[in-house]
Amino acid sequence: MDSMLSSFILHYIQEQESLLRSHPFTTRPVSEARWSPPPTDQVKVNFDASYLTISRESVSGVLIRDDNGLVMAACAHPHLNVPSPEVAEALACDMRYRSLDL
Repeated sequence: MDSMLSSFILHYIQEQESLLRSHPFTTRPVSEARWSPPPTDQVKVNFDASYLTISRESVSGVLIRDDNGLVMAACAHPHLNVPSPEVAEALACDMRYRSLDL
């Protein structure tokens, strides 16, 4: 049983390394921007998306914080068959507006 698990893990790692070599992914540069709080007694909604070109999948994330920086709500949602990074961002923006119903 242990050798089957070890073999599976080794094969999985090799497959992932092969995919990365044949389909490199791109990343955005990390920005130095810092979060700034909203005015007193208000909340701030931040959203972002990640996108994987090879599988056309994205994940949208939304974070709602109060003026003290405390997280009031957070969510993440995967999306399939996303045609581009721009659509991934649009889906995240849509989640932002849907999160206002929380």
